[in-house]
Formats: sequence, C-alpha cells, structure tokens
Amino acid sequence: MFTVGDAVICIDGDFPQEVWQACEEVPEEGGVYVVRDVVSMGHYLTGVAGVGLRLRMVRNPVMAPHCTKEASFSARRFRLATDEEVDAYLAKLRARLAELTKGAFDWPEEEERMIAGLDPVEPPKAEMPLFD
Repeated sequence: MFTVGDAVICIDGDFPQEVWQACEEVPEEGGVYVVRDVVSMGHYLTGVAGVGLRLRMVRNPVMAPHCTKEASFSARRFRLATDEEVDAYLAKLRARLAELTKGAFDWPEEEERMIAGLDPVEPPKAEMPLFD
C-alpha cells in the first residue's frame, strides 16, 4: 500500500482529543507529506492492529508511558498524492513563505536595478584611504 518515500495526502485530519494530547504535531487535512516509516500498529484506544505511517514533516516524542516508540498515524487517513497535488501544495507553501518574508529582502529600486544589470555599477567611494 505505502512505502517509505511515497508522497501522501492527509484525507482525514479529524483526530480525537487523545491524539492532540499525546502528540506535539499531527498531519493537517489536505497536507502533503512524505512517508519516512511504515509500521504495524495497534489502535491507541481499541488495540485493533493496523498499518501506521510516520511522516518526514511530523515529529513527535516517544509516547511514554503507553509505548516505547514515536506515534504513527493510521494509514487509512492518507492516500497517495498525485504529482499535480504535490505541485499545488508546494506552490501554496512558496506563496506562504513569500507572504511571511515580504519586505525582508526588499531592495531600494536603484540597487535592484544595479543588481539586475540595468544600471552601471559604480564602485563605492571611500571616505578614508584603504591603505596607509
């Protein structure tokens, strides 16, 4: 069904309160993730066996005292992502990054023109001699 390295999309992000209490991070519905581990798991409430996924972008501490390993998320909450879904998700992340960093890399227009090669670059004028 799933293998390490697969791109998956979360189709069920409705996690019960117990998961939110045990985990620092949980997958977001509609989010695209990469599988880092496929494990046999027992459901945290019922103990029913199933397949769990650990994701590269989601890290959690060991779920002591209940078990000795990091939590995994039921494979039924995911499906393989298409290339188009991966591309769309990356575009969304890039847009969010641009929004968060807006203004952080803004250049004055004259410097931007010089960097782009539209204006000649003049060497800086030294106020003091560079060498004695």
